[in-house]
Amino acid sequence: MKEIKDKVLKKAVFKPIQEFLMSNNFPWYYAKTQVINNEDASYMFHSFFHHNVVNSSFFNVITPLIDYLNPIAIVNIRANLQLNRTKVDSHYHVDRWSAKVLNHKTAIFYVNTNNGYTEFQEDGEKVNCVENRIVKFPSTLYHRAVHQTDTDQRIVINFNYYDG
Repeated sequence: MKEIKDKVLKKAVFKPIQEFLMSNNFPWYYAKTQVINNEDASYMFHSFFHHNVVNSSFFNVITPLIDYLNPIAIVNIRANLQLNRTKVDSHYHVDRWSAKVLNHKTAIFYVNTNNGYTEFQEDGEKVNCVENRIVKFPSTLYHRAVHQTDTDQRIVINFNYYDG
């Protein structure tokens, strides 16, 4: 059901991605809530791909991760940045992206290590934020982001895609 893999990318490939996403040269955009129609914490995001269109001139930065996932089709790719502040976790949700039937996959790639995690509602499993880790799971699984308290930033890249 869930698949967790560490050291997804070789260090020489991973480190430049991490450094760029954590730099002050990468553009982030404000969103009032993490989950639509809920009153949870605001966050920053960067949309790489949405509505069948590449939305970012930085799309090439994440191609090693796309190559790793080897999707047959992409639904959405977005980086999320949570800043360390008053602890407010997101609500449990699924990554629907206008899909009427949830038959795609979700993958979360962790850019930096911190004490935040992804929690799954069904079994309470917590996947810790460990840099260069990915968790893949069916889009039907309700999950939530739990904010970090030990670092300034928690950065993940969310992939919604169809696999073979």
